[in-house]
Amino acid sequence: MLRPVETQSREIKKLDGLWSFCTDADDCGIAQQWWRQPLPQSRAIAVPGSYNDQFADAEIRNYVGNVWYQLNVRIPKGWEHQRIVLRFDAVTHYGKVWVNDHAVMEHQGGYTPFEADISHLAAAGESIRITVCVNNELSWQTIPPGVVTRDETGKRQQSYFHDFFNYAGIHRSVMLYTTPKTFVQDITVTTEVANDLSRATLSWRVEANGEVRVELRDAGQHIVAYGEGAKGELQIAAPRLWQPGEGYLYELRVIAQHQDERDDYPLRVGIRSVAVKGEQFLINHKPFYFTGFGRHEDADLRGKGFDNVLMVHDHALMSWIGANS
Repeated sequence: MLRPVETQSREIKKLDGLWSFCTDADDCGIAQQWWRQPLPQSRAIAVPGSYNDQFADAEIRNYVGNVWYQLNVRIPKGWEHQRIVLRFDAVTHYGKVWVNDHAVMEHQGGYTPFEADISHLAAAGESIRITVCVNNELSWQTIPPGVVTRDETGKRQQSYFHDFFNYAGIHRSVMLYTTPKTFVQDITVTTEVANDLSRATLSWRVEANGEVRVELRDAGQHIVAYGEGAKGELQIAAPRLWQPGEGYLYELRVIAQHQDERDDYPLRVGIRSVAVKGEQFLINHKPFYFTGFGRHEDADLRGKGFDNVLMVHDHALMSWIGANS
């Protein structure tokens, strides 16, 4: 799955902001088909962000079960004849999504993205209703693992076996993005570096529904190698290698074309080798010693909701203390 990017052939509409939100303490939302109507007794909530600490309400902070999010959004008029995709970067721990009255996707796992093609439900210039049912119940398969029990009143409670709070909700960005009907669907890249570091090989494999061309560009956008076809290899002489502290990145531009329709996808790639030899970890055939942290994305109010300010600040602190990973 490729990360959405804006190019001459692709556009993005972020849906971050205030959504409608409600809990489902009676567990009746599915039976009553809440996705077909405005959510009952809803309140505004910020997305992305954990729902636990956004309200002055202990019942919501410690809530166990289904919660619901909803947003009405207008499809840009200029998106006619485009493929339209709805994407969630992270929903913890389980999410099921409806567009208008139609279920379009569901996903288990709170730390990976998921998406669906909704072109057949999203007409350019028209409004759609997006509804999400999110469940935070723990099991031995969730992170953190845990168990759900009920007290004497039937209220759900959960116990977990880890060192962080079970924040839940829509934790990363939500967006709509477009591609042409001819498009790049997936790209796999591997690299090998010669022992003397004088040359490198980049292997590619592309999933696309058109003829494929690839161009490897340096940081100055100069083409250093190119090829054609859904898979192949590029040879790079005197490569500038990616390494810790100097993360040089090339751009592998993948072009899919069918007749007059074309999609461009720029993938940033670092050329490096990684290996384990005995008790040593080797990067570009040289031993590397890791000094770093197991970092939790937990913060006041936001919970596990992604925040660029906190990310920059945390990395500045890690650099200050001498971490390299």
